[in-house]
Amino acid sequence: MTNPAKAGRFAWNELALQGAVLQMVAHGISIAALFVIAGRLEQRLGARELARMSGLWAQAPRLGALGLIVLVATLGMPGFGNFVAEFMVLLGAYRVDVVVVVMAGAGLVLAALYSLSLMQRAFQGPALDVAFADIGVAESGLLLALIGGLIYLGVHPQPVFDLWAPTLAELTARVPGL
Repeated sequence: MTNPAKAGRFAWNELALQGAVLQMVAHGISIAALFVIAGRLEQRLGARELARMSGLWAQAPRLGALGLIVLVATLGMPGFGNFVAEFMVLLGAYRVDVVVVVMAGAGLVLAALYSLSLMQRAFQGPALDVAFADIGVAESGLLLALIGGLIYLGVHPQPVFDLWAPTLAELTARVPGL
């Protein structure tokens, strides 16, 4: 149970459920940005294999920088919506079962190790003999808009909470003892 949204549903208290809903919204935005990056990599390289990627930062610094920002946002860096969501879920789940929180925390650490390793293998290291053009203004603008949405959710998540508060209050009221 390393997925924060699953841990939030497991805890079934209002704090954890609000975090789970925010996690789903933030994850939707961050995964859209990651798909934009993956699509551009495949379009420009003609393949999706990690073995065909190395040293891309030197040829595509905008893509590398924006990709790193999206990656750390996805991992739950403070200041982004994913962090607020994960914190709320873990705090709500902690009230129910500490073991679940430890397992979820271990999953977050493993995800960070995997993601940062992926970033290093694709963008750092020796450059391959592949002509690779950096992303343009339109693609940069799209990624910046998605990053802006993640930052907005990180500093002002209240609109998401207000939208779902009546539904979550009704759901938690149906379970006795909460």
